[in-house]
Amino acid sequence: MLGIRNVDQLKKQDGRRLYTRLCELTGTRQDPCVEDTLVCAVAQARDPNLPAEQRLWWYWSRIRKARPQ
Repeated sequence: MLGIRNVDQLKKQDGRRLYTRLCELTGTRQDPCVEDTLVCAVAQARDPNLPAEQRLWWYWSRIRKARPQ
């Protein structure tokens, strides 16, 4: 749906922007954990040697929740 077909394309993306686009494409606000999953996927695409903890989407949930609203 987002038009990303391979890892090279994914690593050039911004997970938060992908989330916004997905919400727009579907016409609904997706669960915020989808944003965390997309951020996680982009981080892994950029760094295959990402620390194990950062390979888990819930690591990125903590980051998102700590951001000022």
